[in-house]
Formats: sequence, C-alpha cells, structure tokens
Amino acid sequence: MSHVVIPLFDGESYDLWAVRMQTYLEGLDLWEVVEEDDVPLSENSTVAQMKAHKEKKTRKAKAKSCLFAGVS
Repeated sequence: MSHVVIPLFDGESYDLWAVRMQTYLEGLDLWEVVEEDDVPLSENSTVAQMKAHKEKKTRKAKAKSCLFAGVS
C-alpha cells in the first residue's frame, strides 16, 4: 500500500490544490463532513444518535486537521 502525502498549498494554483485536497479527503472518507452543516443534538437524543454525532465531530476535526496541515 502506498503512502499518500497531504497536498500542500503554497499560495499558488489554488484550484489544483483544492481538487487534490478534496480527493485526499475523499480517500480518507472525510469529505462529506466538510460539506455537511453541523446539526446540534436534541435534548432527547438516543444513545445511537449521540454516538453518531460524536463520530461526525471527530471526523470533522480530522478533516480540519488535514486542511490546516495542507496550508504552508
């Protein structure tokens, strides 16, 4: 299995970097959380809903980390 390096944005060719970053995040199964709006939990959420919400928050944090790492 090959190691994929985070695409780095150096201030030039933003469009190319954006496509590469989207593809990178899709490969990590993180792109959908970038596009989705955050939905707060209701007061009467089920345990399954709370678990799914926490998983989305974790995935969103991972996606943000990748985006920050990809900007020089």
